[in-house]
Amino acid sequence: SRLQCVLFGDGRQHFDQQTLQDHVGRNTASDLLMKAALKGESRSVFMGLIRIQGEARGSNAFQTARNLLLGEKAKADAIPSLEILANDVKCKHAAAVGQVDESQLFYLMSRGLNREEAQRMIVLGFFGVLALGLTTALALFAVIAALGLIAAAAVRREVRRALVRIEER
Repeated sequence: SRLQCVLFGDGRQHFDQQTLQDHVGRNTASDLLMKAALKGESRSVFMGLIRIQGEARGSNAFQTARNLLLGEKAKADAIPSLEILANDVKCKHAAAVGQVDESQLFYLMSRGLNREEAQRMIVLGFFGVLALGLTTALALFAVIAALGLIAAAAVRREVRRALVRIEER
């Protein structure tokens, strides 16, 4: 199974996410990707467990949590963990929490963008539409617009492009 999670925090919002990827049979696979962008004083806590049961030989499990802090008071904690009770498995987990890189902002600003536009571009790149399905990608653009990270006109433009791609299929 594959699970992708997109989270936007603003103000004093608090998000707790707890996941369990429980492999009980042989040759099973799971892949979890969680990305969060946090503004204001918002907070995210991610606790994820990959459990490989004793009979689940040949399983592949991946778990990644990425957090982008967009405010000085925003905070994220990511606690991935593994519980492996079988041999011959592949498991990986990763977590990262960080702020927008000032050198990236400087680069984009030196190309004519103002600070706000540069930050918007970095946030969009961070999410990169995550190779999501079309419906989820459109929802992502709507949420980004609601947070004021991109203009509503940009959302309409992306919706039109997506509809053209659907018609071309």
